[in-house]
Amino acid sequence: MKNGLWRGIALTAAFFMVAVAGSAMEVRVDGKSITPVKEAPAAPQVKADDYAKIEAMPNPVTAYPMVDGYPLVTWETLAAYPYDSPSMEDQRSVKIRMKKKQFALPDFIKNLNGKKAAVTGFLIPMDTDDTGQYATSIVIVRSQMTCCFGVIPKLNEWVMVTMPKGKKVKVVMDVPTTVYGTLDVGEKYEDMKGWTLYRMIADKTSTQKNTLW
Repeated sequence: MKNGLWRGIALTAAFFMVAVAGSAMEVRVDGKSITPVKEAPAAPQVKADDYAKIEAMPNPVTAYPMVDGYPLVTWETLAAYPYDSPSMEDQRSVKIRMKKKQFALPDFIKNLNGKKAAVTGFLIPMDTDDTGQYATSIVIVRSQMTCCFGVIPKLNEWVMVTMPKGKKVKVVMDVPTTVYGTLDVGEKYEDMKGWTLYRMIADKTSTQKNTLW
């Protein structure tokens, strides 16, 4: 597929996806077995008086396992707190969303900003080469999703990943992929990407079976 078509598919998938419950199957990351966290029901909307409680809530994970020198930060941490999904109005107008009070971030999430981390999820290509087989930017989502029908994922259920200049990742669909790099945490709007909460500049990536580049 051409780059533009992939982008259209990816953007549609990023904002109109149905979460499929994760299984208890083990995932192989660099030769190590990791059991994914089971999917939990969508978190309720946050009330104004809940902000302080969310900021002070403890991390459900007491220690991150190390994978190839990177702490493995799972969705049990990244999606442990309630957050929203940008509406279509939010996507069309930055000013509309900026007028709304942002959801609270727990301190343990804020502390991930600028830190090295490994995150495992499913790959959705954003920018690809002419063959459609390799991507320079991808989205890593919490679970396998089907576009165009159902529930929109929360902002804390996916990570926007950019490859460093000159690097690319092989597009492998429906296979758990691990990205390794530096996390950037906090709401941000970018043209052609929309609103994101988690971003990463990848040092490298790997799949359940092999390292990609």
